[in-house]
Amino acid sequence: MAKVYELSLDKLTEAVEDCQGIALNEAGAGSTLLVTTNTCTYTIHIIDPGKGEVLVSGGKFSIEPTHCILCGSTLGSMLVTGRVIVGFFLEFFLLSGEKLITPIVRSVSILPESDHLAS
Repeated sequence: MAKVYELSLDKLTEAVEDCQGIALNEAGAGSTLLVTTNTCTYTIHIIDPGKGEVLVSGGKFSIEPTHCILCGSTLGSMLVTGRVIVGFFLEFFLLSGEKLITPIVRSVSILPESDHLAS
């Protein structure tokens, strides 16, 4: 017989908070994230962390930064807003209304200020 586990929203929230990743609000406006997936690397410059407004380049995006909304990290039916989480996919909405989902995130870091000011 299969085990039944009790899962509450509080327990799920705690589990997500324990995941390795970066919250847009913690990184702050003006910060630049370097996100690596299995197949590519994305550079995400945060414009408005509260709204998820970013400029992103690399991977499925062009070399020129694309203005879009970073919805958050997803595992399909669950979306964790405002966070880039290792082991999850990233979900973006382009200003054209198109949705874009990345491959699974393998690492995320905040670039030192001098690195992203030069780009």
